[in-house]
Amino acid sequence: MAGGRIAVLIYSVCQISPGKPILRSNIWIFFKLFAGIVISGHEGCMKPGEAIFQLTLQRFNLSPTKTLFIDDSLPNILKALQLGISTYHFKRTDRC
Repeated sequence: MAGGRIAVLIYSVCQISPGKPILRSNIWIFFKLFAGIVISGHEGCMKPGEAIFQLTLQRFNLSPTKTLFIDDSLPNILKALQLGISTYHFKRTDRC
């Protein structure tokens, strides 16, 4: 923590089918904002299964106790909590 700031790396775990050409789509521009991504269709597992969470933690050397998972799906939130990951349940509104 330099100068009172904390560095935060943001990762994405998203559910995209294996046949979808993300490299040529506008979503790839969005993905460049993240330190890393895990695409369920390419990995063969998906939320809320434990495997996708474990894969993400291992791939990016993340500690569950130092990780915050943000999602709009309660089953995904509950699975992350079971694995010791802090969560924020995002609830959609008319503005977002």
